[in-house]
Amino acid sequence: MPATATAERRIATRFQPAFATICRLFRNGEKKRPVAGLVWNLSETGVSMLIAGDLKPGEQMTAELEAESGGPAVRVVLRVVHTSPVPTGDRLIGARFTEALDAAAIQTFVTPPAIDPTHRDDVLDGWKLPKKG
Repeated sequence: MPATATAERRIATRFQPAFATICRLFRNGEKKRPVAGLVWNLSETGVSMLIAGDLKPGEQMTAELEAESGGPAVRVVLRVVHTSPVPTGDRLIGARFTEALDAAAIQTFVTPPAIDPTHRDDVLDGWKLPKKG
């Protein structure tokens, strides 16, 4: 039987966060303890993550993306699109953001961060480094 090509459904490039990125889901309002998820993939339009909670497709909630090492949190509103159980008893969920993230927000969680176009590797604190050789 010939293999059939699967249509690409993604509308934005997915990135695997290089730092341990977590997503705090405020399922029952911000005054309640959030459910934490470990981010698996991140794009401008959505996120997939591993969680211990049981979310249902269609649920919408506020969330915060944050690198475990610290730094600013990025606040988003997301809607759960799909959930799948994994052998550990956790669930892998896919969610779509109600508003797309900008490139700067994504770079917060991806290594290496975007290179500053004004940065020069041959200059260090105002001193020009000698040429090799």
